[in-house]
Amino acid sequence: MDIFTDLSSHAVSFLCVYQDVCKLIGLETNISSTQVSINLLDLNSEPYKAKSVNIGVIKRINVLMWNCPQNEDVVVSFFFSKIKVIIEVYELEDQSVTTNKQVVKNENLNTPDNPYAWRQHFRKILYQYPQHRTALTNALEYMPLLVILALGAEKANAYNQRLYQVWGNGATRFKEKKEDKYIRNEISYTKWWNNPTKDRKAKAIEFLEDEKKLMAALELEEVAVPFESLLNQELDEVDKSRTLRKFLPENLSALAAKKINDISDPLERAKQMKLRGIAFSGGGIRSATFNLGVLQKLSEMKQLHSYDFISTVSGGGYIGSWFISWLKRVGSIDQLSLLLNSRESADPMAEEVRPIRWLRMYSNYLSPNTGIMSADSWTMGLTWLRNTLINQAILVLLLCSMLSAIALVFEFWNNISFTNNFHFQQLFWWTFLILCIGAAITSSGMRLYDREYAPPSKYKFGSSKYMPALLLFWAAASSFLISAWMKSELPFLNSASFDKNTIIYPTALAALIAMLILAFFGRYYLRSRFANQQAWFWLWVFISSAAASCFGAFLLTICWQIMSMLKEVSTVIQYLPQKLIFILGLPLILETYTLSVIIRMLLMGNLFPDERREWWGRLGAVIHRFILIWIIITAGALVLPDALSYYYSKYSVLVPAIFGGWGAIIGVAVKLAFKSKSTAESKQNSGLNFTEIFIRFAPYLFMIGFLLLGSTALDAFRKLIGMHEHSDEEQQLRYFILTIALFVITMFFSYRLGVNEFSLHHFYRNRLTRAYLGATRRRTDRESTANNFTGFDNQDDIKIASLTAGNGYEGPYPILNTALNASTVSELDRQDRKAESFTFSPLYCGYDFSSTRSAADTRNGIFQYGYRPTKDFSEPDGPTLGTAMAVSGAAVNPNMGYHSSAPTAFLLTIFNVRLGRWIGNTRLGRWKRSDPTSGLAYLIYDMIGKSDINKDYVCLSDGGHFDNMGIYELVRRRCSYILLCDAEEDVQATCEGLANAIRRCRIDFGVEIKINLTKIIEKNKDTGFVESHTVEGTVRYPGDEIPSGKIIYVKTALTGKESVDIRQYYLANDKFPQQSTGDQFFDEAQFESYRKLGYQSIKDIHQIT
Repeated sequence: MDIFTDLSSHAVSFLCVYQDVCKLIGLETNISSTQVSINLLDLNSEPYKAKSVNIGVIKRINVLMWNCPQNEDVVVSFFFSKIKVIIEVYELEDQSVTTNKQVVKNENLNTPDNPYAWRQHFRKILYQYPQHRTALTNALEYMPLLVILALGAEKANAYNQRLYQVWGNGATRFKEKKEDKYIRNEISYTKWWNNPTKDRKAKAIEFLEDEKKLMAALELEEVAVPFESLLNQELDEVDKSRTLRKFLPENLSALAAKKINDISDPLERAKQMKLRGIAFSGGGIRSATFNLGVLQKLSEMKQLHSYDFISTVSGGGYIGSWFISWLKRVGSIDQLSLLLNSRESADPMAEEVRPIRWLRMYSNYLSPNTGIMSADSWTMGLTWLRNTLINQAILVLLLCSMLSAIALVFEFWNNISFTNNFHFQQLFWWTFLILCIGAAITSSGMRLYDREYAPPSKYKFGSSKYMPALLLFWAAASSFLISAWMKSELPFLNSASFDKNTIIYPTALAALIAMLILAFFGRYYLRSRFANQQAWFWLWVFISSAAASCFGAFLLTICWQIMSMLKEVSTVIQYLPQKLIFILGLPLILETYTLSVIIRMLLMGNLFPDERREWWGRLGAVIHRFILIWIIITAGALVLPDALSYYYSKYSVLVPAIFGGWGAIIGVAVKLAFKSKSTAESKQNSGLNFTEIFIRFAPYLFMIGFLLLGSTALDAFRKLIGMHEHSDEEQQLRYFILTIALFVITMFFSYRLGVNEFSLHHFYRNRLTRAYLGATRRRTDRESTANNFTGFDNQDDIKIASLTAGNGYEGPYPILNTALNASTVSELDRQDRKAESFTFSPLYCGYDFSSTRSAADTRNGIFQYGYRPTKDFSEPDGPTLGTAMAVSGAAVNPNMGYHSSAPTAFLLTIFNVRLGRWIGNTRLGRWKRSDPTSGLAYLIYDMIGKSDINKDYVCLSDGGHFDNMGIYELVRRRCSYILLCDAEEDVQATCEGLANAIRRCRIDFGVEIKINLTKIIEKNKDTGFVESHTVEGTVRYPGDEIPSGKIIYVKTALTGKESVDIRQYYLANDKFPQQSTGDQFFDEAQFESYRKLGYQSIKDIHQIT
């Protein structure tokens, strides 16, 4: 987060803790320096002095402060002295304005429990008075994280970054503590800060007090920045653009505008600038064509020059990019207004308005020359087929590699041979070793659950984070070896001389010791209810552990007996008994572990720690999920292909019909998945209908055929090198080489082909660029550079970074909205979204959905923001407008934000219906790369519908997968006026996109948008038409007493007053104007009807002012 949010939030944390401590001790909680001084005096008197050393009070302060004094007797008084200094900063007045030291009085100052007001006041003084930032930093003994990163700590780990943030006197207290970790901290801290070649302390103050120098340093160090840090640069660009456009909002004089530029708080400056934004919604070519009419109407009303921002999504991005590129190439907003004005430029066939006519020419932009035998149609079909086969070849190679690896593991397991030896000591020590290692891992992974104990140190970053995964690995590995041992000793199980007790006794004894170790080192005893009954508690620990150990040993013999039964299975499938033991043996051993734990939990009853019961419950879920995956994968790899081959030979006559039906079902499922807009969300409206159930079922049916294909391919590879299906020990090396070779080949092709190159993104982007950006070039220029055979031209595209006032662009600042897919989230309140807002703009590209808090409160060093300079992002000189437009319009993709569904993702990936793009994560180090080095992992992520913002590369798709209106980013920028043009598909007139945008603006920004939609959605019962195309609403930003913003909402609707040609088209096409977004092939009548509807939706200037 920015330095102002960082400092103010940290200061507010101190004030909140101060109030909590005062309540615990019994002191007044008023936030004022006078009251704190009184409280400091009272701390030295009874009974406050005794209460101040209360362990709860000390720990409450230790949670917040990084380096408290070691002497607990002075912790509270020390903390209060820091609070006094913080509040004095809060009360400071600008010393450069007044000579006397007056204290600013604020009504909120003495209002307890008002963190928002405190934070806003801190922000105000920190922005207004740079010297106060240093004063607050000294008071908090805390340097904002962005300053530390600007000083060169970007490559340091999270632990050291946190360490370097200690400032001023806070560092001197490292010496007071003699523990090794504090001595190491002091050495590392001193070495970094006192580097003679860096002069970091002086630069820290300089960066703290000068935002421009800080931003320059951050860019030099290649540090991702939060949104608020860059907003002033965008506002500077808007100010320059206003000068070029000769525009000032009403009631804002030139002198006032100049004074506004002196405001350093970007949110306050944005509010005072009366920013105006226009948003074009998603909706494919329907939205593009409708909003073309809107643009023409605005030009006719001389309003195009009045917009500071243009925010576009998906189809709105088509026409928005067309408008931006034309304006860039024309060079004048006034000239473009004349060209768009059909009354001023009255000849539609004239050369100067050819860009509009070009849009009509390419209304079928995917395949301009219609007809089944046209070259465009064949190119579209064959391009998809070529890319699909290439991607499927990679996936088949991967499947063969996995099947070969599983078969190799089975062969290794099947050839493991243990010496027939049942000596008590050997069994005991081997069992003891396995179980005690597991107990050690488990106890390490359990955190202290006693609420009275302070959380881990501020410098400690999740040391037990991976312990559950390590425990699962150890449990699975040990189960693997135990099942192999049992399998090799099966001949002795039913021998008359064999005594099962030789197994049970040593196993039970080792398990008992391991369980007692786990209970002790897992700190089961740390509970207040056991304070006076430790003996009783440990007695039950022993009894329950002994019973569970015996039960577990008995279960092992049952598992052994089950394996013996499996070995007697008679079948035509080769090695089936061994395969069944391999498939089920490991799960049976794991189940023995879990049931033993449950037995001890059962016998201990309410003596078993509740927190530990929750821990075991979650681990049990992880283990059983692994068991299910193990059974499915191993059975699919080892048994299913043989079973299908057997039935293939037995019922060969039916095979063509079966595979034909299989292919037909999959084809229908892919088509439905392509057309389904909300496979994951539709259930909330109408439940799981047949279509949804069918789409969810089809991937599993496809997996069976795909698995058979992989098995057949692997068998062909084996025969090619002269291997049998099951190798003996001499052939295992050849089997191993085959597996490695398959993996190497798979990785090689994955490296060469990538994840984006043979998706449909490039196909989609090239045609959009030709249709909407190629339209704005002069005929003579394009004819000399375009390829005569394909019709494509690299010169059509424009670098987004060039769309600035300094580069001759004088239009509204463009924001192209995409969805940053995030099916894996760190905050559960965002899990339904499965995406966040990611924007492309001329200055910066990236995202920011970080919460309002201090960097001091983040232990993992992960911050949910990442903006980078556009000119350096992804490609040399930054991404192009065509790329951003195509990503913004990637409506169908395996990862689709809140529309995502794992079964649908699988089908769309297998059949290469992927319009989105994987691109370097702007928060992490690979942000300059446009593609992953090896695309295999990300192809798999697509296939399972997984996306994560913590990976080096992120998946971007249609902006409508997060906000289909485009107003989210305008609200973030505090626009006072928003013209929203909504042309999304909305047959039921639910205004889902608008409602979703309003909901997210309220949740994320605290902004309340109110619009009365009655005139625009309620149809007359007699005519079926609505009253109006436009309605007006209000926008209330945080801190507003009355709404300071206005929103004009324009929607595709019919009032019955439209022109004759629109009426006729509606009568012939009853879905108009809500035809499917999947229809991207407009004919002449359809194109003109939507364009004219957009033009007629705004009657006069009074509707939008």
